[in-house]
Amino acid sequence: MLLWAAFDNWEWGGTVFRNQVDLQSLGPKIFTYLPLGFPAQFTFDYILGESGNIQNSRLRLLGFSPQIEGRVSTNYEAHNVQDRELCSMVTVSPYARLDDDTGTYITSPQYAGIALDKNTPCAMIKYAQSRIFTTEYQVPAKVKLRKRTVYFDIKSALQQQLTNLRGKIGELIDLKICVISNGWAYMTTRNGYPVAYHCMSDLEVESIRQNMFSYMEFCLERITGDQLEVSSVGAFKQQVALLSLQPGTMIDTHEVERDENDAMTWNKLTCIQIKSETPEMLQEAPYLMIVEVDERNCRLIVTAQPKLYKEPITMVRRMSLSMHITPTLWLCTDSNGHQAIMEASRAESHLLTNLMKLYGPNIPVFVGPTQSGFGRSAVGRCKFEQIACSADYSQLLALNPIQISTPMSKQNPRVLYYDVVLTCNPDELKNGPVSRVVYTGQVDDLNALICKPDYSENNTVTNRSESSSKRYMGYVLSVDTSTHTVLFFVDSKEVQLSTEHQLHIPLNMCAPLDTIFPVESSWSIIKNGDEYELNNHCSRAASAYTLIRQHTRQNKRHRDWVVKGEDGTIAVAAVQGWQAGETLLLIPDTSYGETDFCMMVEAEELIIGRNITLRLCGVSDDGAYYLVEPVRPSYLRKNYQIPISSWNWCDIKPLKNFEMIKDCVFDARVVDIDDDTIILDRQQLLPQCNLLQNDRISGVYQMEVVGYNQKGYILEQYQIKALLPWEKASWFHLLSGTSIIEEYLPIGSLIAVGLSTPENLEQPYLDADWIGLHADIEKRWKKAVEDQSFQSLVVQRVGKRHLYVSLDGIIMPLGADELGVWEGLDLSDYYSEEQCLNDGLLQWLVPQQRFQLRLAEKRTPCSKPELDLEYTATIKSYRERHSHACYVAFYEWVAIVPHGEVTWEPCSLDKRPYEIGATVRIKVTSANTNTMKIKASIKACLPRPESGPAAIDAAEHPEMRWFTLNRASSVDLQLLDKYNVPAILCSEDATQSLDEIKTTIAEQGGIYLPVVGVKQGMLHCNQKVIKTQAELLQRRLEKGSLKITCVICGLTNSRLFVHWGVLTGSILKHDIIPQNVVSLKHLYKEGETIACVVSSIDMDTCLFKGSVLSLYPNGIYDLLDFKKPGDETSVLVLGANETGVKVQHSSGMIGMIPLDEVSWNPNADIQAWAERFENDYVGVVVLNIDHSEETNVKLIFSRKRRLAEGVED
Repeated sequence: MLLWAAFDNWEWGGTVFRNQVDLQSLGPKIFTYLPLGFPAQFTFDYILGESGNIQNSRLRLLGFSPQIEGRVSTNYEAHNVQDRELCSMVTVSPYARLDDDTGTYITSPQYAGIALDKNTPCAMIKYAQSRIFTTEYQVPAKVKLRKRTVYFDIKSALQQQLTNLRGKIGELIDLKICVISNGWAYMTTRNGYPVAYHCMSDLEVESIRQNMFSYMEFCLERITGDQLEVSSVGAFKQQVALLSLQPGTMIDTHEVERDENDAMTWNKLTCIQIKSETPEMLQEAPYLMIVEVDERNCRLIVTAQPKLYKEPITMVRRMSLSMHITPTLWLCTDSNGHQAIMEASRAESHLLTNLMKLYGPNIPVFVGPTQSGFGRSAVGRCKFEQIACSADYSQLLALNPIQISTPMSKQNPRVLYYDVVLTCNPDELKNGPVSRVVYTGQVDDLNALICKPDYSENNTVTNRSESSSKRYMGYVLSVDTSTHTVLFFVDSKEVQLSTEHQLHIPLNMCAPLDTIFPVESSWSIIKNGDEYELNNHCSRAASAYTLIRQHTRQNKRHRDWVVKGEDGTIAVAAVQGWQAGETLLLIPDTSYGETDFCMMVEAEELIIGRNITLRLCGVSDDGAYYLVEPVRPSYLRKNYQIPISSWNWCDIKPLKNFEMIKDCVFDARVVDIDDDTIILDRQQLLPQCNLLQNDRISGVYQMEVVGYNQKGYILEQYQIKALLPWEKASWFHLLSGTSIIEEYLPIGSLIAVGLSTPENLEQPYLDADWIGLHADIEKRWKKAVEDQSFQSLVVQRVGKRHLYVSLDGIIMPLGADELGVWEGLDLSDYYSEEQCLNDGLLQWLVPQQRFQLRLAEKRTPCSKPELDLEYTATIKSYRERHSHACYVAFYEWVAIVPHGEVTWEPCSLDKRPYEIGATVRIKVTSANTNTMKIKASIKACLPRPESGPAAIDAAEHPEMRWFTLNRASSVDLQLLDKYNVPAILCSEDATQSLDEIKTTIAEQGGIYLPVVGVKQGMLHCNQKVIKTQAELLQRRLEKGSLKITCVICGLTNSRLFVHWGVLTGSILKHDIIPQNVVSLKHLYKEGETIACVVSSIDMDTCLFKGSVLSLYPNGIYDLLDFKKPGDETSVLVLGANETGVKVQHSSGMIGMIPLDEVSWNPNADIQAWAERFENDYVGVVVLNIDHSEETNVKLIFSRKRRLAEGVED
């Protein structure tokens, strides 16, 4: 294709040509093919007329080259010399180095230009200097224009990535291997940040080379300037896998090599001896054992004492923490002096390291059996739920949001959580203080555990009132003392406040208002609706207030003050001995009740029993007190101290390393005030752990319900967790997956249960029992059943679908069917908590040992709706999260609309078909007074679709869809399509076993299945339809040649995968184009249609094979515009190699122009010729059509024979 371009000057043959073509109409066409700023060469084409004059001259693009001869530009650019940004972010690749070695030529799909070294990261400069370029090396860049020259700023585009990568130091990152040269690997991150890595050995070079153009794991060690320093974890992993190394592998000491620095290597892998052993022990041992494969630091941790690891840990043991062996292994000692190795995660190890620095060694921990092999049977797992440090650190290590008692702010980013320091990046706290954080598992240089704020919900702490009023800052414009009116400028307008309700001060006892509200003084004002008033919502905590003006109370004996807070709030304070303008610490006095005034008193009078946020400053000289100071300015003029005995519940006191927690903030409670000292207690604000007295735990404890799983309720008391099985939680049948689970024992409930250590010590929970504690009550219930004598039942809780009644602590449910209330109605309209039910009947089911509760007189509903009538109803609620079944309210009734009756065609589970509160039409289908359920249908009031899965004839027009597995049972598979629409495949509709289909889905990531209708509110899939259509295709094929049109659903370089109806087939490359060198990915795209002839069908797999060439009687000659040698045609030039010039015909077939057939000149530069005409069509003559290989036809062309002899391009 010939492209016209405009540029300033171009010299050819001593003649200067000027081309002033207006590109407004030609520009879009040019830039479709040629990137803006791309360096290119142009030639001057001409045709000689009969008289020898030049006719039809034009400039023609030859090809891209580093030798810049011209640059495509617009007239606007030619006159615009100001620097400007063309694009904020593009992906670019280097393709050449500047001659003066000061920059790099860069190209992208849209732009081309130069990146100077000052705007390029060091790693990319090193890559460019290697002069080995590949399009796989792609980095982001900003495109800028300066004096009609395009240049790239890569450093600016990577700045944000560099900031993000600083937070991943010490973590594993994925790097794409692009080039390996002279022992250097040039790579990019997934976001395109360049990395240059010097390989440490030939083994590492070979390992990295095997992963060329793919991603490998590297550990980000540090960042120096703009360079990432990494270590190759991927190569280490491959070597470990090759040698099948794991903890417990034995190594012959004679095979271990040592260098002059005593560094050990084995099979080119670095080995490190554990800290507790001496080098002499290593030399004397005949064998070493691998303790840990440290992939993070690419090394093997070995021990010379394998016997230490041979005693298996079979039960939870209480031990003392002795020392750190490896990043994840610890040495522990029990009371008898026996040693054991304990395994912990990196996050746990960071925490244990901090605790050892705070308290010293010998911290008591519980070590249980691990599931790792080694046998690593002698390596125990740290039971962090049972660490005996009198602190609940298990929540911190669960990587879930934890509540901190002292909010973390930008000013105070270091707070105490028990006795360890939590910290956040101050930039992440710019939106305000937070009270929930997540531990990242990392530690900073000050031994603080690094956290990040939890943004799952609103997490900003504020001391403001909970009122939704808007707050403004306004200033005084004028004061009218006669009418007690103050004029403010607030919210961009003037506002008058005059009443006590608006000003919140006693006007009849105050001095002139102009002494309280000086002109231009600023105050906090709130807006309720359209009304304004001064803000008297004072903080409940002790805060600083300035005395403004004194006034007299009605009893004349006390003189009060109008005071102003630091945030502009107004209040009235009863204080004595102070002067106007002084500031002191005040706190609200709640004894006054509801008034228009916020009454304040000195904080010293009411501060005992209150919590204060403090900062840790030091230790007293005698070591008996911690010295602290309030975080907020204090005006009590007193010292603050915490006795070390009141610091925490831990037996190890005082802290060994006070400097680790100095300057942190925390909360403590005021317990006493001496003459000049305020005594505080931090211990009272920390939970006390009282379950960890022995290795085995038993007894009755009060615990909190925190969740449930398939087996029962999960209970927790501080760091102790227990499992309350369903059968030990209730006196009735409690079925998993029903709504009664959540209502019977709601999350947050406190119950007293019996705890015991489980027989299986590997499970993470203790055993809990609730009903076993009430055996005496159970006997009374049994006797009541026999005697038919019952006491009144008391309503304990009103649930959504059940009423929960209790007698002597035993809770039983009553469903809507027993209460005579239609299911779905709000039970709170009929019953309330503490209500007595006198009519009751208990049944004791002996086989199941469970109670059933029935009312002696069952209520009957007053009325029920007419069947098969339509009503207008409102969507009340949805029954389940993964179902569209819902309750609809109409008149005095509530009906259930099953999942399959909501819509005709199944909907995505990601979005509800109707919003809560939406109005719909329903048809009542049943009203059962035994089950107290009214059932209705929404879809019965809607027209049935004429097409799609819900159509009447859907089975006659099956549709193929791609499904993934959602749930599986023995009789069916529940699936999801790509839009999360549910589907079902029953065993009777499958041609394979359900297990075989599950295996196929697991291997392929999904499966194509035909949809033949709707079943149970889900898409109905039927594999047997495929068999039926395959038999039909087979019968048609037996009658003769069968031509079909298919849809391409997938492709590789050598095969197309196609759909025809519900059948799947494939077409091999040699049945499309009989050439091996052609790539089908360059000719076809997924979703396109293609015609073919069915060649065969496999009835076992129902897969057919097709052929495109069979459509043409003359084979490939029907695809070509030439038939024999000597014919002329045009081909696209692709490039040159050592045998000739590679070209492509318009049919997609590849051919070759031999070197001696390119030009009449035997010394012609073939490579330069190919570059000139690359991606351009040239005329050729067919030399040969070689059919010697049936599946690989070879085409030979000649360029020179298309030209007159002696004429050259």
